[in-house]
Amino acid sequence: MWLLGIGGPQTPIYQWWRGEPDAASRQEVRDVLHALVTQIPIVFQNAMADIAIIEHTLDIGYTTYKQVDDLLFLHSLLWCELPHSLAFIASVCGQHEKMKHLAMTDPLYNAGDVAETINGWEQCTKEMARDPEVAWIYRESMLPLIPIILESQRLGIRVDRPSVLAAKDTFERNRER
Repeated sequence: MWLLGIGGPQTPIYQWWRGEPDAASRQEVRDVLHALVTQIPIVFQNAMADIAIIEHTLDIGYTTYKQVDDLLFLHSLLWCELPHSLAFIASVCGQHEKMKHLAMTDPLYNAGDVAETINGWEQCTKEMARDPEVAWIYRESMLPLIPIILESQRLGIRVDRPSVLAAKDTFERNRER
């Protein structure tokens, strides 16, 4: 994580560090973010990616959050046939100048992502309010998957290594024939 941005409707977007922060800066950001996530609901564009990165970088795990919402999950339920990237959602719901072209070169890119996540969330929650079945699936089926997916990503896939190596040897022998 080289840049962290956070914001909300009708609030400024705050960004922390660019590059590798020193230990004191990292602790300060961790303390502020920890206080925020325990008190207010947090919306991610992709909770699976963002929570894992924040946990790795700042040691703030899923159970710390008061509430987690995921724009990608919600958009996928509302518009299953469409792409669910933030770039696509911003192209449909966005209200700001597009900044994806600034990725890794300008911190405004991150501010644009934060702003477009807010806009996308506002638009998608309006859509969800008109469809109680989508709201139920989102709250009761999709969101409960977040800790399960995070844990499975952390643990990885269990593999019977001896069987895989034996199959690999068989495959290589067959390939050589």
